[in-house]
Amino acid sequence: MTEQTIILPPNSGRNGHEANFRLTAMVPRRRFLSYLRERWWVVLATLVIFLGVVLTYETIRTPTYSSFAQLYLSGDAALNPTVGISAEESLNYFGTQIELLKSSRLQGAVYDRLGIAIKPDKRPPVEFSVVQPLKTSLLTMQATGADPALVQRFLQTLIDEYLAYKKETRLSSSED
Repeated sequence: MTEQTIILPPNSGRNGHEANFRLTAMVPRRRFLSYLRERWWVVLATLVIFLGVVLTYETIRTPTYSSFAQLYLSGDAALNPTVGISAEESLNYFGTQIELLKSSRLQGAVYDRLGIAIKPDKRPPVEFSVVQPLKTSLLTMQATGADPALVQRFLQTLIDEYLAYKKETRLSSSED
C-alpha cells in the first residue's frame, strides 16, 4: 500500500487556531507485478511442471479411435403413418431397436464373428453407444476403441448381425 497524507490549513472557527486536519489516502500497490518481479522463478517452475505433466499424460495414454454409422429404420409397420400408430408406440419401437443393438446377444455374435474372446471380468475392446437424434427415423451409432480397424469392423459386423437378426425374426414370425 502507498500512503499519502495531506495536512489541511488550520481552522480557527471550531477547534482552536492551532488545529490541523490530516487527510490520508491509501492506494494499493500492484502486488501481482511486484510478486512477479521478486519471485519470477515460482511462476516459471509452475509452468514447467504443468507442461511436463501434460506431455507425460499425452505420451503415456493410449489413443482412442471412433467410428460412426447411421441406420435408417423404414419399411416396418411400426413406422408407417397410414397404419395409425401413436407417438408412444413409435418411441417404443425405437427404444426396442436401440436395446436390441446394445444387447449382449447381438454384441456376443459380433465378437464371435470377429474371432475375439470376451472375458466376463474385463472390459470389451470396443465400447458402443447408440442414440436416436431428435426423434428421427435414424439411429446414430458410435464405436470407440484402441484399434481403428477393429472399431470399423465391429460397427459393420454389428449392422450386418442386426439386419440378419431382423430378417430371421421376420421370417420366423411370417411362418407362424
